[in-house]
Amino acid sequence: MYEANGIHVLSEVVSSGDAYLTQLYALKCLGWATSDGSKLSEPALEKLRESVREATAEELASLVDVLQHGSHEEKDGEALLCASIATRGQPDALRDVGVVPPLIEMLKAGSALQTLWAANALGTLACSNDENRVAIAEAGGVTPLVALLRTGTEEQTHQAARALGNVAIENANVAVIVREEAISPLVALVRSGTDEQKLFAAYTLGNLADSEENRSAIASEDAISPLVTLLETGTDQQKEEAALALGNIAFNNDANCVAISREGGISPLVALVRAGTTEHKQSAAYALGKLASNNDANRVEIAREGGISPLVALVRAGTAEHKQWATYALGKLAANDANRVEIAREGGIPPLVALVRAGTDYQKEEAALALGNIASNNDANCVEIAREGGISPLVELVRAGTDEQKEYAALALGNIASNNDANRVEIAREGGIPPLVALVRAGTAEHKQWAAH
Repeated sequence: MYEANGIHVLSEVVSSGDAYLTQLYALKCLGWATSDGSKLSEPALEKLRESVREATAEELASLVDVLQHGSHEEKDGEALLCASIATRGQPDALRDVGVVPPLIEMLKAGSALQTLWAANALGTLACSNDENRVAIAEAGGVTPLVALLRTGTEEQTHQAARALGNVAIENANVAVIVREEAISPLVALVRSGTDEQKLFAAYTLGNLADSEENRSAIASEDAISPLVTLLETGTDQQKEEAALALGNIAFNNDANCVAISREGGISPLVALVRAGTTEHKQSAAYALGKLASNNDANRVEIAREGGISPLVALVRAGTAEHKQWATYALGKLAANDANRVEIAREGGIPPLVALVRAGTDYQKEEAALALGNIASNNDANCVEIAREGGISPLVELVRAGTDEQKEYAALALGNIASNNDANRVEIAREGGIPPLVALVRAGTAEHKQWAAH
């Protein structure tokens, strides 16, 4: 399709066509092209959607009637039509008119075409719609989707993995998917599936890794090694999803952090932060932060692989998401003495101070924690944070920030004041003592701990 200029031709059909079904099916074809963002981006597809009218209430009612009572051939066609309307939009209308139960019946006992398009339609309905995710799980959609992972055709399996990944965004559905033993076939797809199967299996595993038990279960199926392989040799989208999955698998799981490092995961993550796409940089910074949390060996390896400099660059000039996750990662890395020195040497303190002053709420929180760790037992860094104007915005966070901002700002001010008379004087001059005293009197347990510190 790409070589034949199909994207352009189909886009023209969608944007200038006057036959509804022709526009709709052309849009559906273009939806497949978004699996490679370099061919057609999601924003471009969204603009094309606006060129196609919505299905009427009568058309939707007729659709459901055929899905339920039509002939074999009619159901084949209406399954494709349903998937196409779902690509156009109207997720609430499709749910409300009752398409979910007959689509699930097609998964269980439909023809090959019906099964394929039903899985595709359910995956699209579950994209960005919590109510549909709940409806699909409550109607029994998880069991046949997991069965497709094991016994479906190549394309059916890809669509089932995608649908399960979208359904799993609703946390309550994760336990159902895991209970149906989806992890093992998903790992098998990451290891030896097609490009699309690998992509959506990695995506789904990342969404399933929402608990300590599930993270351990995913690792016990030997998922880490093939996910690291995707980081190294996968497509751009595979690398993004593998990085996110590894970050989730590493979260608060010491054994998985060790295993990811042992499998060689840190070096390709650093490479993505340094020279990957915008999405790579965000997901890899996230993963590095999770790997550095409570694991000093990983902190040392990330620094040895050259991870600190590109993370500082993201804090300085990245997108809002880059700044958020790079700041988070630097805060974890700064729990190591040598890393504190390197972060300062790479120019990390000024952009972190800037985030404490004018970042988003989450950026302020993570930047305050990072500055607190950078200042710990490091006199030179305490001096530089004060010189860069860091004390005033930290005092402001103690005075009027969120609970987390108050906690981390109090920690930072305590470390900045340690063994430094000039900084103690400045904290007092900036009005820091009264709000710190207020935290000791009436704050949370964490507030009291760090304010007293």
